Amino acid sequence: IKNNLKTILFGVSIALILFWSCANPGSKSLTGGPKDETPPEVVESVPANLSTNFTSNEVHITFNEYLRREANLGQKLVISPVMDKKPEVVYKGKSIVIKFLSELLPDRTYTLNFGDAIADLNEGNVFENFMYVFSTGDKLDSLEMSGIVLSAQNNQPLEGAAVMLYQEDKDSLPLTEVPIYLSISDKEGKFSLKNLAGGSYKIFALKDGNSNFLFDQPKEEIGFLDSLVTPGVRILEKQLIAQASDTLPKIDSLPKIDSLPKIDTLPKTDSLQQADTLLNPASKPSYDYYPKNLKISTFTEKPKRQFISSTDRPKPNKIDLIFNQPLDS
Repeated sequence: IKNNLKTILFGVSIALILFWSCANPGSKSLTGGPKDETPPEVVESVPANLSTNFTSNEVHITFNEYLRREANLGQKLVISPVMDKKPEVVYKGKSIVIKFLSELLPDRTYTLNFGDAIADLNEGNVFENFMYVFSTGDKLDSLEMSGIVLSAQNNQPLEGAAVMLYQEDKDSLPLTEVPIYLSISDKEGKFSLKNLAGGSYKIFALKDGNSNFLFDQPKEEIGFLDSLVTPGVRILEKQLIAQASDTLPKIDSLPKIDSLPKIDTLPKTDSLQQADTLLNPASKPSYDYYPKNLKISTFTEKPKRQFISSTDRPKPNKIDLIFNQPLDS
């Protein structure tokens, strides 16, 4: 009996140990290896990213692993220039399929920014600000501008503001027209508008209440700059190792930014004329995009129109009419 009891107790102990090991999420022996901290990577895009003369009505982007299915992926996707109808976005295996429902504009560079919507299935590693870019013309526009959006109420960064560019110079534009280019400010209020064509633009920032990129609600915050903004880029020469020396050439001072040449769009790499090519053939250009310190403060405009915002009938013989602002009399 004693031997049988010892056998039973031994078997129960082993079973409890195995059960505890399986149930304990911190068990090192069953982790299956180190934690995956690598975000998804793009394996293939059809048509290819950075395509020109784009004519397709849909895009297939395939990743190296399965993705977390974001319920509001279509809402997080920011497309610039803005389309009349938001495209349909669906998951298909390890791929995302974007189907365009609006006709694409000719000779225009489009940017699809997925923000933080792309993440792997198991660990949720985010592929931050993944962008798919294409042009319906024979070249890609490459100018950029950036800055910050602040709320005038507390002078704090404003997250989720739509930063909008228009080619016309009218203060009434956000009331009636959707923008040509669009970006959304992040948690620090910062925004970046990329792949812009040359020209001058009117810029607005809008805390959009109904995601239609129109200033059409009384409580929406809006801000703008009085003057037009013109994106550009300066070519900066990087001084590398000289051909006849093992040391870097000495220079007294860097050239002034204002004296650097300004261009509307990036030239092709093979057409760049590099300074001092014979003495320093290893010299390569870098680019400084501007403006990059724009600051837009938003405010809530006092409604100019008087209208009934809601009604109530608390009693059979009483009706309450609630207006959007106090009545004059």
